[in-house]
Amino acid sequence: ELYNEMGRQQWIKRYDATKFRLVRVHYDREQNGSGHHRDLMFVYAARANPEDLRIKLAPTVNVRGVSKGVFVRLKQADAPRDKELFRRHAIKPLSRSEARRCHARVVGKVRLRGISGKYETYVKVKECTPELLTILPSHYLINSGVGEDAAAVEEGGGDAAAFLGQVYGNAGATVTRDTELLRSYTTMSSHAIQRRRLHHFEGEEAILPLALIQPLRESRGKSGGMNHSMEILNYYLRHHSSTMQIMRDNDERSRLTAHHGGNNKKKKSSSSSSGGSGGGRKESQRRLVPRESDDEVPRNRRQNPVSACLLFAIFDCRHMATQGFWDTVIPYFFAYRHIHNPWSRELQVDRPVAFVQLPQSFTALTIENDIFDMRNEYLFRLANNIRSGVGAITSCGTNAVWNYDLKFQQDPLEHRFNEDTMIEDTASSHDVIIAGRKGVYHFERLVLGARKGTNDYLAAVFRWSRGAVQLFWTTFWWPRYRYVWPYAVLLIHVFPIAGCVYYTQTVKLNRCQTTALGARLGLVPCRSGPFLGLLLDPVYLIYATVMTTLAVASFHYHRLGAYTVMFENVTYFFTSLSAFYWVSIPPYMCIARHGVPDFFDTQVLTAGALWLQAHSAALLAIVKAWSPLENGNAPSDQSLLRSQQMYVIGAPLHLLAICWGMKDGVEILFRKKDASRWSSFDSVLALATVKLWVLALFGTLCVGVVWGLYNAIVYDKSNEDKGVRALGIFFCCILIFIIEVPLRGMFFYKSVVQQKATASRFDRVTAAVFGKKQPLRPDLVYLALWVALLVFSVLRLDSDGVFNTRSRCTVNPDAADCERQEFYRFVRVGNEGLVQRRLLDGVSAWFS
Repeated sequence: ELYNEMGRQQWIKRYDATKFRLVRVHYDREQNGSGHHRDLMFVYAARANPEDLRIKLAPTVNVRGVSKGVFVRLKQADAPRDKELFRRHAIKPLSRSEARRCHARVVGKVRLRGISGKYETYVKVKECTPELLTILPSHYLINSGVGEDAAAVEEGGGDAAAFLGQVYGNAGATVTRDTELLRSYTTMSSHAIQRRRLHHFEGEEAILPLALIQPLRESRGKSGGMNHSMEILNYYLRHHSSTMQIMRDNDERSRLTAHHGGNNKKKKSSSSSSGGSGGGRKESQRRLVPRESDDEVPRNRRQNPVSACLLFAIFDCRHMATQGFWDTVIPYFFAYRHIHNPWSRELQVDRPVAFVQLPQSFTALTIENDIFDMRNEYLFRLANNIRSGVGAITSCGTNAVWNYDLKFQQDPLEHRFNEDTMIEDTASSHDVIIAGRKGVYHFERLVLGARKGTNDYLAAVFRWSRGAVQLFWTTFWWPRYRYVWPYAVLLIHVFPIAGCVYYTQTVKLNRCQTTALGARLGLVPCRSGPFLGLLLDPVYLIYATVMTTLAVASFHYHRLGAYTVMFENVTYFFTSLSAFYWVSIPPYMCIARHGVPDFFDTQVLTAGALWLQAHSAALLAIVKAWSPLENGNAPSDQSLLRSQQMYVIGAPLHLLAICWGMKDGVEILFRKKDASRWSSFDSVLALATVKLWVLALFGTLCVGVVWGLYNAIVYDKSNEDKGVRALGIFFCCILIFIIEVPLRGMFFYKSVVQQKATASRFDRVTAAVFGKKQPLRPDLVYLALWVALLVFSVLRLDSDGVFNTRSRCTVNPDAADCERQEFYRFVRVGNEGLVQRRLLDGVSAWFS
């Protein structure tokens, strides 16, 4: 509608469409003007979006910069050197709005002798706008196709007439004069004839110097659109903002004070000061922005420009702020000027606060019928409160208010959103955190939205993960970005955890119930028990010291915790790979001939799993205690269940995102790919992938249950083997319980929602016991199971006290395939390091 209103029917979406509307809002019921009112400026803007995404027209349009098929425009001439460059090419310097109307599609590039006498790069273009053909000198035009554009200008020449009037200062230019001027350029010049002879003709209408053009759209994604709004805001600030008026007055006052103070050390009379001030005010009415040349601006004002702040809120089209939003958000951007003086009430802008983020809430979507975790309750209700404690909250794109600095210069607003990846919100949040600022999270449902469909939400999960993989590349690529913090987090945080986990998987106790390293250092007396033998191992002691130091340092130095959070943002997709491992273990325990692989030390793994589950449960309890109440209620355990379900269901999406994101990362770094563009409705691949994965997983688990029952009844003879089968069947049932509701929701969403609205028997039982219905959390079931298994494993210790697995090869070393157990046995042996020397011989023999 905006395009049609501005008369752009001929080339739909080929031009920017921007309108300013001054609206007066009255604060009385009658709205008759008798009460208080406020004037607001409404800006409606649509960015030029020509059809340059068709593969036949432009096979390389996803590449940044000037390339074949991309629409380019003339640069705006803001700096004096740019104006001089345009004048040398006989082209009048244009403003940004004028330059964005002079664009065309790139056909190719040529090397020609330029105005300096040296060979320069020129770009051949076609589909030129009439404004571009009008502004170009004749020696840049080629006759092919110009006649049609001239006819187009003649039919609807009002735009071209207004454009020429702006450019050449002749507001009364007529359509006839514009048309004649344009037709005069249709005659082929000698330069054009020479170019036709030397180069292959590809339908071009003109050539342009590469130094004078830039892409019409630097970024095709959401970040490019928001940066376009930043440029519109700069125009508004320069021409309409009262804030710039105040900054200009302060700047003129400081300039005059510095001028009078520098020339005359004695005080001047008030008349001269008043006259100077009046002259400055008279000049300011003609100019709202400072001088464009840095040479004309005093050095002290260039280094320390007068600045103000701008609050910039972002709402996606599906979200709407409610009453009280600004009253809640604005106080976060202020702080007391004298924090150590309890009697001072003077406020100042808290510049370290870069943005304030609010949660996403959707109408008619409760936690009970949120089958696919669209509310993302765990993140918005629990995790973000912890992240906000170290200032590492990540913007989710919408429902955020940003705090930008305004400077008294040609472009008052310097901020630009990150355009490298699909997830501009996370990337831009990282940029401000690295710059030393922070984000703040406020949990209150002051923004309501319309939820996505199931297909679109799964596509969004895939897009978020793919964007995180792209951000992983741009974060870790040292030659381009020079980031040190990801490598520091790897060194001091990730490597100790990975080393400790690996050591836990490989360590074994000797007959003294100590580890080999502990026995060598003599830290634990012999026969002190397996618990002390493991707990006092030097590796675990060093690990505990490192982790405690990191925790204390993060508490006192929040930047360390912020770096850890940012590292998780760019690597979380790797954890999805573990989902394939954990869902494959239960079917293996049911179907395989020997339920537990020989290389598993079940007692050590049971103790480690119990250790992990116990600490996870304790941390979740602490996080829930810290989370804010909503209507007097603590967070529901449903949020944890939903996150665990999406961990399993979304695993193939993350794997697919890793494959595509790695390819995108290489192309971003080495091929200048524009990876910022995405579509909210591109959901076919994501939905098909998840459906196939869930159906295959559900079928495998059901087969595992049936096969495990058969093995336990017919094949297994010993009670230990039957116990392993029972564990496999139990784990399969837990996984079926986790994926059952989302699986039915993919095919029968309405019936599942209706069923969720009715309380089940389990809900009535938990409501009678706990006072409200509670979901069955798999993590608590696992915790109880690991406790029982640990007790059982301790009671099943060997007679010699060795804390080891009584596998079939331990009982009967001559059993089949037991010689291959050496391939999997990792033991610390004196003078032989981590791996036995016999292992290398076993590997070669096994492969041979």
